[in-house]
Amino acid sequence: MSEPLTPLWIDTPAGVREAAKRCANAKRIALDTEADSMHSYFHKVCLIQISANGDHLVIDPLALEPRELAPLWEVVGDPDLPILMHGSDYDIRILDRDYGVRVAGLQDTQIMAQLLGEEKTGLAALLEKELDIGLDKKFQRADWGRRPLNAAQLAYAAADTAHLGDLVDRLRRRLEKLDRWTW
Repeated sequence: MSEPLTPLWIDTPAGVREAAKRCANAKRIALDTEADSMHSYFHKVCLIQISANGDHLVIDPLALEPRELAPLWEVVGDPDLPILMHGSDYDIRILDRDYGVRVAGLQDTQIMAQLLGEEKTGLAALLEKELDIGLDKKFQRADWGRRPLNAAQLAYAAADTAHLGDLVDRLRRRLEKLDRWTW
């Protein structure tokens, strides 16, 4: 089990603008979302997690107007900036539906693992195998639309992006060795 993370909580337009600047200055960013699909008839994005340059950020979109997230989406849409995600299909669909976001520069660790022929392609399994990092998935079915969130929930959310950079590096090396990176 890795040490609990203490991400920066962002719930203001100024905080989003600062987060977007941090992301724009990064070589790559890791991105994830949490939604309330198990607790709401019409599910919505309830958290946006980002890791960039060693910073871990959790953005509360429920406290913001959709337009106030625009600075972040501009960065995410930059095709020259790698956006690291895991199992991105659901996240991309709800980000597009709720905000019209287009994720450019996507590098999905689940797809990488599939191209390597891994039997277990979940994030927890890959982090354990590749980096010897254990993830506690106890909040996997949490109601992310309820506020306030406690420190353990925030740490859980941040952990979904905190190690994606190292995981991408490891999986990319394996794919390149097999001459599969271009796939």
